[in-house]
Amino acid sequence: MNSTSFSRSRLALLGKLAPFVLILIAITIAGSWLMGSYPGLRIGSWQIAEWLINYQSGFIRRGLAGQFLFEVGGGQNLPHSLYVSTFACYILYCGIFLAIYFMAKIRSSKILLLAILIPGGILPMGMTMQFFARKEILFLILFGILCIHYLWLQRSAARWHTLIVFSFYAFAIGGGLVMMLIHEGYLFMSYPLTLLLMWIIYRENSLKKTIVFLTLLYVVVIPALFIFCAQHRGDAMSAQLVWDSFSLSDRLVLSNAAPYTPFGPIASLGWGLQQHLLTMYSGIYSTGGWAYWLFFLVGNTLVLAYIGLQLESLIRARNSIDYAPRYFRMLALGFFVSLMMFIVAADWGRWLAFLSNSLILFSFTLTASPFVQSASPRRKEGGYAGGIFTSKVQRLMALPFVLLILWIYMLTFRLPECCISPKLIWFPYSLLIS
Repeated sequence: MNSTSFSRSRLALLGKLAPFVLILIAITIAGSWLMGSYPGLRIGSWQIAEWLINYQSGFIRRGLAGQFLFEVGGGQNLPHSLYVSTFACYILYCGIFLAIYFMAKIRSSKILLLAILIPGGILPMGMTMQFFARKEILFLILFGILCIHYLWLQRSAARWHTLIVFSFYAFAIGGGLVMMLIHEGYLFMSYPLTLLLMWIIYRENSLKKTIVFLTLLYVVVIPALFIFCAQHRGDAMSAQLVWDSFSLSDRLVLSNAAPYTPFGPIASLGWGLQQHLLTMYSGIYSTGGWAYWLFFLVGNTLVLAYIGLQLESLIRARNSIDYAPRYFRMLALGFFVSLMMFIVAADWGRWLAFLSNSLILFSFTLTASPFVQSASPRRKEGGYAGGIFTSKVQRLMALPFVLLILWIYMLTFRLPECCISPKLIWFPYSLLIS
């Protein structure tokens, strides 16, 4: 082997290892910060307070996670318990993400790098302590488990299909009910994409009646629980009782200036649709923040489209077909049904991060779908209208400068969780160095 080929092989190896090294770096940074002995809060007090809503005043929406932390910690040192649990969730999500990548047999370092570098993705999460400290990380974990079930279904022998289908729906229905008790935003976030995955399973599986029954059960019980939770929003008295259930030391950590007054999400327990709509108006439109969110929405959408087109090329290469029209259509449908999450509230950065991560998991999973791969090849003359359009988009996205622009976007800009200003949109490399 000459020196040139040896250098190329080393570069190829480095390219394959780079995504995994970056994930380990992100986990190390997050762990050293959350598990270290630094003074002060490790994550924002608002995020902590949202997790700690509990049932000490009776049943109220969003209280299940806080009640669990309260029982585990004995009502003491709750922020530390939250640091441990959110870090564990981050590690678990990274493991599920990689498991889906390997089970789908994608084997593309470029696609994996794009998937972890996208603003709001795995690498920015760990490096900026954002997004994984929010309740949506649990939605991602549950959806990832469902994706693993689907991939397991495709790889297993026929005799195991019934068991896997029942296991899938047990996690979907049981997990969905638990998620609704943790945060009712699950209805707008994971619910639509999970329904789409159920529809794909229905198209590919012979257990039609069973799948229809279980899907209808999921369709009914999640919105029903949402309505029930909406009737138990809480009020000023329940907010005070929840707040008083924390130890004084924890309350001083969360709100040193007013430790006896409910703080943040706990104080807003009684909010309804009107208050959420007002936060959208005041936080997005009246402040001009919509322009920044539009920028990130376009940027992340282009990255997702590039990943989807690259994966579609992978499907075509695997199956020796000219075009697989269902794949990109299914991704586009998943994208549009997920947009309803943006009516939840003004934290559009959180919703965009969730949309990006869930769509990436979905795009990986669909590469193993027989329903997608069974699409008829594009005809020599004429062809599908959708196929012709996608082919033109694919040729445009294949231009080298497009990929360069996407790399610059991902390595330059930071997606804020909610509040936005020109100072918050740049990736904080200086903080990482210090």
